[in-house]
Amino acid sequence: MDVSVSAIIVAAGAANRFGQDKLKLPFAGTTVALAAVRPFVLCPKVGEVVFVAPKGQAEEYRAIFHKALDYDPWGTPTLSNPFDPDGKLWQKRPVLFWQVTEGGDTRTESVKAGLEVARGRFVLVHDGARPNVSINLIDKVIEALTAHPDHGILPVTPVVNSVLTVGDEGAQYLDRSRVRELQTPQGFDAARLKEALAQGDYTDEGSAYARTHPLLTVEGEVENR
Repeated sequence: MDVSVSAIIVAAGAANRFGQDKLKLPFAGTTVALAAVRPFVLCPKVGEVVFVAPKGQAEEYRAIFHKALDYDPWGTPTLSNPFDPDGKLWQKRPVLFWQVTEGGDTRTESVKAGLEVARGRFVLVHDGARPNVSINLIDKVIEALTAHPDHGILPVTPVVNSVLTVGDEGAQYLDRSRVRELQTPQGFDAARLKEALAQGDYTDEGSAYARTHPLLTVEGEVENR
């Protein structure tokens, strides 16, 4: 099967940021990790899901996803799936490929690890600690990426609070109407993102991509956190 879009769910490092293993906490009848993956599993436009697990936990998460997805990695999902109990959404999507790989010490290393095994021409990079992403937002990013394949696609939301820049010259207000908060998933051409990340270590893929390629924003969702 030709995989055009791979979703890379970056879980490595999420537990450190929250001071605990947030990914395994209960959420919406499952766990944070499974909830973050679920919309990508159910989105027909996503052909592959790559879950980048924290160091030393790849086998554990591989077993978790094998049980949750209830089918062999290269097989067809059954209709008795906890991601989709009644089976209706599975009937609307093609076969899904999935795999789990181990991340690195930094976000950039972890995204690189996902890129090494992802097979899609395009990739969506999503934070494993964001369990509220919707299929609608995923579709929106993919549609923009398909229409503008040379751009990095970034979902954004307006900034609610006032924002200051602080430096040696004091503090200055930014024009809030021109400031946006970044979200994930962020969409990229896989080969171009791999080249961009080879230039250094970044906290955000868009900042790496912007060094050599244009960016385009789409409207994000306030609930996506």
